[in-house]
Amino acid sequence: MNVSNYLRQGDNKIRVEVVNNWMNRLIGDQRLPESQRKTWTSVNPWNAQSTLQPSGLLGPVKLIKF
Repeated sequence: MNVSNYLRQGDNKIRVEVVNNWMNRLIGDQRLPESQRKTWTSVNPWNAQSTLQPSGLLGPVKLIKF
């Protein structure tokens, strides 16, 4: 993503927020005690033993100066 239009002369801060996907959130909650779960759905085909999907930043992150 080209962010050069948002940068100004001097110090700049770049913040990247990474979130999980819904499937992984439901699986993760199944691994917690019921009182600590943050999600609920009437249909959940996944359980605590389901395989998590790759998620977040996949691969190397590079900052490139143009």
